[in-house]
Amino acid sequence: MKGKMTYILKRLAALGFSAALTSSMHSFAQLPASPKENLQVPPHGPSFKGKRAPNFALRNLSGKSISLKDYAGKPVVVNFWATWCPPCLQEMPWFEEFTRKYAGPGLTVLGLSVDNELNSATPEKIAATVKRLDVTYPILLSNKSMKALYGPVHQLPETFYINRKGVIVEDVWGHTDKEMMEKYIREIVQ
Repeated sequence: MKGKMTYILKRLAALGFSAALTSSMHSFAQLPASPKENLQVPPHGPSFKGKRAPNFALRNLSGKSISLKDYAGKPVVVNFWATWCPPCLQEMPWFEEFTRKYAGPGLTVLGLSVDNELNSATPEKIAATVKRLDVTYPILLSNKSMKALYGPVHQLPETFYINRKGVIVEDVWGHTDKEMMEKYIREIVQ
């Protein structure tokens, strides 16, 4: 009886595997020829490219109010980020490097942490992350008012490159490489 039970269980397992394999092969046959055909892009707010950057006033990690209009006439990068976002943390040292490289033309980077508004990190944790990454550019604590001004941030990082006239030249959401970042920065420091 024991041997017969083992045989039956093995046979059922083989049938189950066979059915699963057949089912998965059927689903492979339905895949599009190109992976880009069914690419699902997360929803994004309206494009701000070519529009005047909305002014905002937020608190920095020391509690001081900083406004975008404080940087009128200067090229500014506004970068939404979070402590739990690996691409954000990868980009921050690059922004630090570009802040130094383009200091002559007056480039300013403003890092807007969304951690506070999402309750995902305390200001102390945000400050510790900034210190660990040796970031010296201003870090501001974003709040829900930013959604009305810049739309919902569905994917981090999201970065706005603003020229000297206060116009958004690029609105990049999601990770970008260092070369593209510098290309966008060169566009706004001219």
